[in-house]
Amino acid sequence: MPDMFRHSKGYWRSIFIFGEFPQKQSKIRDIVCKELDRKKLVYSYCFYSEVKAPVPKLCEKAHITFRINFPTMLDIDNFEAFLRGKKYSWESHNYDEEITTKMAYVMGTKLANELLKMRKEYPVPLNENFYRIMFHGLFNDLHKDYKDEAKLYFFLFKCMIKYAFGFDV
Repeated sequence: MPDMFRHSKGYWRSIFIFGEFPQKQSKIRDIVCKELDRKKLVYSYCFYSEVKAPVPKLCEKAHITFRINFPTMLDIDNFEAFLRGKKYSWESHNYDEEITTKMAYVMGTKLANELLKMRKEYPVPLNENFYRIMFHGLFNDLHKDYKDEAKLYFFLFKCMIKYAFGFDV
């Protein structure tokens, strides 16, 4: 039986557009997001810097990854034609992760965009205290308690320590 919660309508693609981090990637983001918003597509993006490794297979050029849900194959073709018109160096791949992962990336992009928009009107520092209060407000609005909030912070801490330093906490 297929995993019904893995898929959604449309065709998800992961598109890598290569460019230096963060200067060129920010310009790429602005141009591509404008086109994606114009087409009313569901998408996310993440910035990645260059990865150098002694094993060539593990090396990666700096790029911005867009995860995009296209309604039809024709929409994919049209978007790729748009990219060719921009003379970007890019790759297009299938993107098959569970819908929870896809939508977590989408919500992360939406949240980042809302924070950037807010900072234009209210120049607040995005520091630890701001994020603590923001997450507390999020949890409170979702009717979660302090125990759930503490579990999230501990989980995030463990993930970061493992990712950054290889330690299991």
